[in-house]
Amino acid sequence: MMKTFIRHTVILGAVVGMASGLWAQEPDPFEEKYTYYNNRGLGERLVVSFPKAETEIARSIEMIIFDESFYNQERLTYDSRQVAIFAGMGMGSSGLKLVLNDHSQRNMFETVLDRFVKTVGLFRDNEDAIVESRKDWMGDGWNAVAGPRKLGNVFFYPTKQTMEATFNFDPEMNRIWLNMGSRVFMDHQVVPYVMRMVNQIPAYQDRLVSLRNELGKTNDQIDGMVGVDRVRSKL
Repeated sequence: MMKTFIRHTVILGAVVGMASGLWAQEPDPFEEKYTYYNNRGLGERLVVSFPKAETEIARSIEMIIFDESFYNQERLTYDSRQVAIFAGMGMGSSGLKLVLNDHSQRNMFETVLDRFVKTVGLFRDNEDAIVESRKDWMGDGWNAVAGPRKLGNVFFYPTKQTMEATFNFDPEMNRIWLNMGSRVFMDHQVVPYVMRMVNQIPAYQDRLVSLRNELGKTNDQIDGMVGVDRVRSKL
């Protein structure tokens, strides 16, 4: 009896161990992929994406960090600043741009994203009751109860015009989204990934510098291999 118990325990332990190994191998949906470019035509830029994100829409989201030229009204001359733009499916925008040294803009955006994610969680917890709250006597369809809920304010460049950010849902379309102003929106599937990107901006800036230095070292090594450094020293 004891031998049978031990044998079953060993088998059970092996099964649990295999299952734990499988769980440990599950992909991290927030694992970043970095692509660094530095060429004469396009300049320097870092592209960040999440290739293991849970949905195709989220996997399409990219944040691109680069330096842009702009006219500095205070100095009355052209200057350079580091910016980040977001692109991909699930984002209705002609160009969502953050200026990375504008901490006020970033803080407002982070606050709205965080509030939206928390609101989605509460909506999911109470979804049945919310759907049932729509009654036949209510006119104007779902707009009677599914109107936008304000989360805060945001602004984007180049207009810097303050816009109201709202939580929106449409039970008939099975859709939840973040709306900012009249033209900027994000599907709920992409918001957690955009929030992760915004929160990690300082780390991404450090990564850009690291990859720039790594590329420089690699090219220096190639110069040595082909003798370009010795030719250059004689010029």
